[in-house]
Amino acid sequence: MEFIEWLDAHVLPERKSSRYNVVNQTVELWEKDENVDMSIFIKGLSDPFVIIDPYKAGQWRLFSGLDGWGKNCDFLILGKRDETLFVFFAEFKSSLPFDEGKIQLRWTRPLLHHLLSVFNVDSCSELQESDLAIKYFLIGEQFYETLDKRTVKTDAEIHSKAVEYEGITINYRVSDKYSLSQLLQAD
Repeated sequence: MEFIEWLDAHVLPERKSSRYNVVNQTVELWEKDENVDMSIFIKGLSDPFVIIDPYKAGQWRLFSGLDGWGKNCDFLILGKRDETLFVFFAEFKSSLPFDEGKIQLRWTRPLLHHLLSVFNVDSCSELQESDLAIKYFLIGEQFYETLDKRTVKTDAEIHSKAVEYEGITINYRVSDKYSLSQLLQAD
């Protein structure tokens, strides 16, 4: 069994995200709490894929003194397109940049490592992180720093930039509509 299909079969249903809807190969993801009320659409995301809610997946309380330990991003999206296995870490914020969002993306990485490890043990596989296209996204409704000097977005435009942070490349995005190809081509 391949990784994505294995995840779909073995991740507990209550650990998968319930904050998405699929219509005609377009997935709507949403976040609604006291800090943000937004949704995005990803066109072309088709089976097989799994969307995990890192917060629902739980936290390991093993370490102390690690800044950000236990913080999680909003979505961990794992899927396959053609022969490419991909992983998207996504955090939604009402405005960008947002330092806590970077921390949340970085500290959700152990969840991916855990998923890979359990899959490899169960399947006698040797799948590695380097075999996956891994992307980190901080998605907001508007930018407060100079990205394009405009905070207004149109459906046809995706305002973006990428920054290095603690060993990962975080892709800032301000738009509500994406294609799977656009996300796979991000830095």
